[in-house]
Amino acid sequence: MKKSNRVRAIHRRAVFGWVLVASLTLLPAPLVVHAEATIISAEQASRRVADGELLIIDVRTSAEWRETGVPAGAARANIFDGDFLQRVKTAVSGNLSRPIAVICARGNRSTEAEALLSQAGFTNVRNVKEGMLGSAHGPGWLAGGHPTERCANC
Repeated sequence: MKKSNRVRAIHRRAVFGWVLVASLTLLPAPLVVHAEATIISAEQASRRVADGELLIIDVRTSAEWRETGVPAGAARANIFDGDFLQRVKTAVSGNLSRPIAVICARGNRSTEAEALLSQAGFTNVRNVKEGMLGSAHGPGWLAGGHPTERCANC
């Protein structure tokens, strides 16, 4: 291959790469659909927990756990603690594909937790984005009357 042909081939690949990057930046809809697909309602999560299909991870602080209780059967892992990922790994006995759902007060910290867990290799994470107290995504775990348990050792 002549030098000019090689230069043109490299140039074409570079242009294709930039077009691909630009198209991904300008077309975020598939990314939004994926994010929405991970949201689970408190109602659905409660039902799946009752059926033994899902583990809830409450990512709030111990003060919040004491104040409102936690979803019945939920594991607790404060997202602000340095051992957050290890606590979740322990809760699932190292099974990173176990179905889990993260919950916080109103859906902000659970969204952050979902991203952290996905980056850490968890493959089956859902987000109860309405949270314990309710948000634009729904009335919340407490208002929905879903089972809770007091947290005595928090």
